[in-house]
Amino acid sequence: MGTETNGEARINEEKTKNLKAQADMWKYVFGFTEMAVIKCAIELGIADFLERNQEPVSLNQLSVALGCCSSSLYRILRFLINRGIFKETVTKNGETSYVQTPLSRLLIKEGGNSMAAFVLFESSPVMIAPWHNLSARISSKENNTPAFDAAHGKDVWKYAEADPGHSNLLNNAMACDARVAVSAIIDGCPEIFEGIDTLVDVGGGDGTALRLLVEAFPCIKGINFDLPHVASVAPHSNGVLHVGGDMFNYVPKADAAFLMWVLHDWGDEECIQILTKCREAIPKDKGKVIILEAVIGENEEIKGNEKLKDVALMLDMVMMAHTSNGKERTAKEWAYVLNAAGFSRHTISHINAVQSILRLQETLSKYGRSNDGSGPQVDLAHLLATRDQELRTLKAESRRMLRFSAFAIQTIRLFGFRHLIYHSQSLEFPIQLDKRGENRDSGGASIKKKTLVGKVTKPPEAKKMRDSGLFLENGATEQLSLNVL
Repeated sequence: MGTETNGEARINEEKTKNLKAQADMWKYVFGFTEMAVIKCAIELGIADFLERNQEPVSLNQLSVALGCCSSSLYRILRFLINRGIFKETVTKNGETSYVQTPLSRLLIKEGGNSMAAFVLFESSPVMIAPWHNLSARISSKENNTPAFDAAHGKDVWKYAEADPGHSNLLNNAMACDARVAVSAIIDGCPEIFEGIDTLVDVGGGDGTALRLLVEAFPCIKGINFDLPHVASVAPHSNGVLHVGGDMFNYVPKADAAFLMWVLHDWGDEECIQILTKCREAIPKDKGKVIILEAVIGENEEIKGNEKLKDVALMLDMVMMAHTSNGKERTAKEWAYVLNAAGFSRHTISHINAVQSILRLQETLSKYGRSNDGSGPQVDLAHLLATRDQELRTLKAESRRMLRFSAFAIQTIRLFGFRHLIYHSQSLEFPIQLDKRGENRDSGGASIKKKTLVGKVTKPPEAKKMRDSGLFLENGATEQLSLNVL
């Protein structure tokens, strides 16, 4: 038999690739069958019955107990066994029987690590319908009609509010994931809850995650914060207070804010709003924000688990189908959102779950910077908004600052713009001015009721600089008009 030529080898390799491509494509063509059959197994209660019996169960026993057609049940089991869900075994008397596998145990409806509720939620007609509108959304240049809205006439949150049955499915699915994820947090990173006396779970659903955390750390008092229609029906739990509200308006005060699979439902701007409210709710000196979200790996950021990376990519498609602006994010995309919300430092810890832990802790000095000197400057409006006491004294503080004798203004450096620090009786904060003395920081709300005018000079000595009250680095004598916030 002759030796295969290079040309023949290339042809055979191409044929092999084509056959594999066809086989893979058939899997995609009928990909929906896996979800549908797993849903069927959950609804029939196959895993629940096998778990209760603990011994191998014959097809006849199983079909009688479940009230099923034995031939149809056999075909369902054969399909699932081929995927590692359930296992066929032969008893001592030679009878074919069925037992559980680690994968099938995840289908037990009331199991501690059960994923059954999540399967039932995602496979429900309400959640399937938006997928048929995905291409229409993407092909629209404006991309302004979410697939869920196109299918149901309202977004996913308003739909859940109007449909208690669907809302219950949603809450059960989130509780199902919470049991898995919180267990991974407690095992992998218990130290993140050290020093926390009060913890607010923002978008906490029925309170399952917070209940598990309070049980693991009894010193913590929990606040489960979600929309009123969710919080009002959340089950009672020791150590947990259910509070209804809107996280875009406020977040209840606590030592730390906890957000699990909340931010991926929203676009960057919405996430920044939510995190800003969380930042306002926690103490400046020791407050924490703990985020549990998937982090899409890029190159070296993925450490070994490609399957979880694929789950994160699938979740990103789910966000595109089910939310208006939600998405899964890479580490770089998370850094952008967190920095924009005023958190200059964060860490990412990987745990045995789809999600990772993002830890945010910001300790600000009186100059509006992190203690390590990093982080964005904060203007008066932002600084006041983060503390209740300062909110109550905003008007009084503004009037006090208008009295020239009550504060000194010092220029700390000049790079084309004047970077000034205002000093008053209770506040010290930076503000940037352009050459006309106009506030150019768009992040603050400028209140242009009055204007402060003063002569500015650069004294020759440091002592005189402190005494002068107002100076410029360029040494020129100049008159400035300063808009007071």
